[in-house]
Amino acid sequence: MASTSEALLDAKRKDFEGLPPKARARLLDMLCLSGVESPGWWRGVLAGSGDPARKDPAGI
Repeated sequence: MASTSEALLDAKRKDFEGLPPKARARLLDMLCLSGVESPGWWRGVLAGSGDPARKDPAGI
């Protein structure tokens, strides 16, 4: 199951990386403003190596 979750996360990151820079910025801004998780968590999950199962310590 962990490998499936990792594959899905990798696919999300690949899709995110395929967006034009302005679209990536707008999507991150929208997600960060949603109040669901912290901005650092979203950046880590979509643009970095963050693990969505772990909470961002800065956001707690």
